[in-house]
Amino acid sequence: MALIALRLVKFESVHLDPDEDCLVGWFNDLGFWDPEIECRIRAAGNHLPLDIEYRFRDVNKLPIDHTTKKLLSNLLMSDVGIPLKGLGFSDGGWKDPITCVGKILSLKLGRVQDNERFKAVNYAFDNRIQYLVGVRQYPN
Repeated sequence: MALIALRLVKFESVHLDPDEDCLVGWFNDLGFWDPEIECRIRAAGNHLPLDIEYRFRDVNKLPIDHTTKKLLSNLLMSDVGIPLKGLGFSDGGWKDPITCVGKILSLKLGRVQDNERFKAVNYAFDNRIQYLVGVRQYPN
């Protein structure tokens, strides 16, 4: 008999409060959070049910591709951000969601500062969020 271990994403906030758990805040910011999802998560002991995880990934076209994953990893390691010119952007072209920068921006994991630097936001440092976008293999 084979044993299978599921590593489900667990919410840290007992009350699923966005101020206490950045994963709830991220879902809210992405427009994915609704009363049905909240109820299902509560019923699952504050774990994200797999069908909702798969729906979330489908809606956001996750996991991210290898190039975007590499850029996000570099962004997480940078203290001062990455110059947009070094990424080949000298104008507002980074906003296009087809580009790696645009995909990270659309996932609300990064921001552009002064039209010059690309920086990670707090959501990007959460291990559970990194797992959901495909940067980590396990949620914890």
